[in-house]
Amino acid sequence: MSDTSRAIFGRFTQHSAEMVIPKGCYCYDENGLCPFWDKMESMPEQQSGYCHWLQSGDFEEDGTMLLWDQCKECGINDYE
Repeated sequence: MSDTSRAIFGRFTQHSAEMVIPKGCYCYDENGLCPFWDKMESMPEQQSGYCHWLQSGDFEEDGTMLLWDQCKECGINDYE
């Protein structure tokens, strides 16, 4: 994570993150895209997803797998 990202996303607590992470199983809902979701343009399509909350991406060996398709992997607000 870059210093800028750390400064922006590092200030979130679990509670404040729960307030902005979309409800449901995707990184978006009717209110818009999750502020923690990102796409790494330099990576191949199916390895391009990144979550600043998890500090993990699809391109990492032990990272996430479906963020590129905006499928939520953080588990926050999944069933609401």
